Amino acid sequence: MSAAAYSENAICKNLGISLEELRNSFNILEQNGYLEAYETFLAREQLNESNSCPSHSGCSSCHSCSHSSSCGCGAQAKEDYSDIRVITEKAVEEFGSD
Repeated sequence: MSAAAYSENAICKNLGISLEELRNSFNILEQNGYLEAYETFLAREQLNESNSCPSHSGCSSCHSCSHSSSCGCGAQAKEDYSDIRVITEKAVEEFGSD
């Protein structure tokens, strides 16, 4: 599976819909479990990662670099992911191609 990010404007332009229609669609998809907030996705992934790693300290060798801009431990600036949505596994299973 791969990842890509698209702006709301790009999605609207490609689908020929208004921003209001897009946001309404996002709400419906979230309510039905097909989209989730990026922060929710990250929290679940970090929990899964910590449960599968031999080291449960705050910083382990299992830490995935994809979760931050650097692979090292330590304080990092809080980034705003509030507008990012992630397609859920449920959506991939129901609508993905084989």
